[in-house]
Amino acid sequence: MKQSRNWSRCDRLCFAIGFALLPALTWAQPSYEITEVPIPPGHDSSMLRAINNAGDIILLGTWDANRETRSFLWADGVLTPLGEFGEGFVRHEASDINESGQISGSSWAGGFPAAAWQWEDGVFTPLGSLGGANTASFRINEAGQQAGWSNVPLPASIFIWISYIWDDGVMTNLGTLPQSTVSDATSINDSGQTVGISVPIGSGFFHAVIADTTIGMHSLGTLGGLESRSSDINNAGQVVGRSHTGERTDEGWWLYHAFLWEDGVMIDLGTLPGDNISTAYRINQAGVPVGGSWFGFINSVSRAVLWHEGVAVDLNTRIPPDSGWVLNFATGITDDGRIIGRGMLNGEPRGYLLTPVP
Repeated sequence: MKQSRNWSRCDRLCFAIGFALLPALTWAQPSYEITEVPIPPGHDSSMLRAINNAGDIILLGTWDANRETRSFLWADGVLTPLGEFGEGFVRHEASDINESGQISGSSWAGGFPAAAWQWEDGVFTPLGSLGGANTASFRINEAGQQAGWSNVPLPASIFIWISYIWDDGVMTNLGTLPQSTVSDATSINDSGQTVGISVPIGSGFFHAVIADTTIGMHSLGTLGGLESRSSDINNAGQVVGRSHTGERTDEGWWLYHAFLWEDGVMIDLGTLPGDNISTAYRINQAGVPVGGSWFGFINSVSRAVLWHEGVAVDLNTRIPPDSGWVLNFATGITDDGRIIGRGMLNGEPRGYLLTPVP
């Protein structure tokens, strides 16, 4: 059975590589087949967290009654529970998956404590901490390195989290920006570069940062406002996230736009027509970001977005109009352009997989 699974993965990866070599025109205006990713049995809702190039998807299943969470792997049409990390934890949240099938994640006892782990072949490996009581993990690269945040040893009344890289049992403190005591790593690429946030003392605003064990931590700047947050980085060092633009709504809320940061320059990716807010969640190795776009903060409805060469594309215009779907967010993208996210199917919240149709 294991051998059959590996051949299937190989076949799908070969297809992915072939598709990625198609002319750029195919990427510019693709249409998509849409597949519903099932809600795990016995759960009320689900959230798709990541997809690798083999098409393996990790998702969370939740119960609305008590907000308990379990993690699942959806591969080859089969939904497999990852199990539970340990006793006393009620939220087990997978966050990312690499091409080897290693999965990063965290488990929570309601609120705290929190413990980070790596899952592989049914086995949970705890990551430990930077000396404090809590650790969370958000991304894993192809070498199995993970990135997230951990508490450092301080009195229980002081809650400070610091970003880290975990590599083969060793957790390295990445520090913070100058004049800051807090940082968080939200993504890591195959070179060990991480991105995330750091909060200068007294500001109350996040700053998007890039860091590794060699260069230390540096701010990516903003689009003119006070705050920015980075969410993903690819192997070319391209970073996506969101940033305040310096403008406000009539109600006084700060507006933010998705950004692409590259070679020291932060580029405003803008929004879909008619919207004033956007965010980018992921970017693939081809430099294509995905995320969401919407208008205002009150009764707003987001639309799933792909940015092609800096232009926002509403993914709802790329699926059959009679599909019954409204795509709200795109939360992951493979190198051949398959996209996962969350939307509404006939008025019910569901996870979806988009597959490009050449």
